[in-house]
Amino acid sequence: MQRNCQQCHLPITGRSDKRFCDDACRNGYNNKRYATNRAEIRQVNRILARNRQILSSILEEGMALITREFLSRSGFSFDHCTGIYEDGHRQVRLCYDYAYSSSQRHDQVELMKVHEAIPGNEGIMLELRSQRT
Repeated sequence: MQRNCQQCHLPITGRSDKRFCDDACRNGYNNKRYATNRAEIRQVNRILARNRQILSSILEEGMALITREFLSRSGFSFDHCTGIYEDGHRQVRLCYDYAYSSSQRHDQVELMKVHEAIPGNEGIMLELRSQRT
């Protein structure tokens, strides 16, 4: 029985377990196979990068308390974060090295750097990373 390359469908010669005729076909097949996953990951990374940029620019201006509406109008996505930390009475959402949480007034968001939001955060960040893998 003749085997054909999974990418270009030309006949394959050589080892019985060979699936591709050359490296170019193998690379092309795998690139096509993972293209959808990479596109989704790129999209999420773009959203997270935009969120981080928004938080960074607001904190540079010295504002630590901001309305949810202002963040939304700025293009901030509350649906994406890099981690969540709960310390019993509040939930802090992380976006890389920035953090945000709802204030006492639920229409406002408190912004901070991670080291200010979570004392001793080095262990927490490692724990969050290990939970994702």
